[in-house]
Amino acid sequence: MNEIGKLKFDDADVEAITENIRRMHYLAITKYDDIDTDMKPKTYPKDPLEPLEPPQLDNYEPRAPYDHVVLQEGSLEIRVLDVAPGKRGDSVRCHLFTASSVREIDYEALSYVWGGEPCKGGPEISVNDCSMPITPNLHASLQSLRHSDRSRLLWIDAICIDQTNANERKAQLLMMGDIYRSSKRVRIYLGEADEESDYLLTVLEQHQDLESPIGTDIRKTKSWATTLKYLQANEDRIMRSLIVLIHRPWFSRMWVYQVSK
Repeated sequence: MNEIGKLKFDDADVEAITENIRRMHYLAITKYDDIDTDMKPKTYPKDPLEPLEPPQLDNYEPRAPYDHVVLQEGSLEIRVLDVAPGKRGDSVRCHLFTASSVREIDYEALSYVWGGEPCKGGPEISVNDCSMPITPNLHASLQSLRHSDRSRLLWIDAICIDQTNANERKAQLLMMGDIYRSSKRVRIYLGEADEESDYLLTVLEQHQDLESPIGTDIRKTKSWATTLKYLQANEDRIMRSLIVLIHRPWFSRMWVYQVSK
């Protein structure tokens, strides 16, 4: 089961959802390009077909946690991050450990945008009692995803892969499809919530269960008529919110499609 925001989808629906996202992206850029609103981004995202390129962090010094949590070369091992409970604003404390394969343990995989590279003076988290620099976007996602009363097991590429080890990066990259497919669910972090995203996700949540009995024309049901009336009355607002949402960086790279397959 994959989960986007508050919405839950069966794995069989993911490919269709991805295609719909690509179609909405095209619609928002073309048909609604002339919408006069300050909320419309001034620039469009990169080509969605841009090839996948793993982040390059060769300029980093080795980070201590990996000295004690080693992946055996040639194995199917992965690292998993146990995020300790905490309240928003508290420092993030984690424990990194190895699993013999993606099927050994239940974990969630995080899909997000790096948003640059960790830098000196930027946010840091504690991993196995070692300080680890991370990007602001990843820090924000951990603050958002962390439970307040229990730990959470996550697979996060920037932490679970030693980005200073070129051989490990290459080997783990080849496993990423299996890592995401085998996760209990994929958590997608689109960025901090705002008025537009809250409005759009609320609309989607309210109408996601629109169904009709087998053999019934859904367009003739009362629920469909109510939904259609609402969508027509609020078309401009919905499209403005959609434009803002799908111009977030997460939608603009090819690896989004690759992760979702």
